[in-house]
Amino acid sequence: MRLKDLRLGNWVAIGPKDRPSFPMQVTGLFESDSYQVQLNFDGNEGDVWEESIEDLVCVPITDELLDSCLDMVKPGRHVFIQSGRQITILANIGNAYSVMVGKSYIAEVQYVHELQNLFSVLGKELDVKF
Repeated sequence: MRLKDLRLGNWVAIGPKDRPSFPMQVTGLFESDSYQVQLNFDGNEGDVWEESIEDLVCVPITDELLDSCLDMVKPGRHVFIQSGRQITILANIGNAYSVMVGKSYIAEVQYVHELQNLFSVLGKELDVKF
């Protein structure tokens, strides 16, 4: 993961990759001696966490996550309508999901922050629920 791939509101976890922490939301991005990210999570009543970008891991997209924030038309196919455009997310073989706007393929995503960033470019904040 690179700092330039993140924006405020993205969901990530703290590594290691084989045993990541629970998902946390990016609340700050800054540069000190090394790139740093501030993280918070629902229910936290203390200080935010500060982590190096090297310690973060991506949160994979799951069907359950898509079910919580998008309408499922049929298994493996989630749809969202934004400004009259239909955004469709199709499950692929493996861990990737194809994203289409109308009938045009626009991207393949594997991780929550990638999907959040894509929706942001399309003019919508994705309401992710864990």
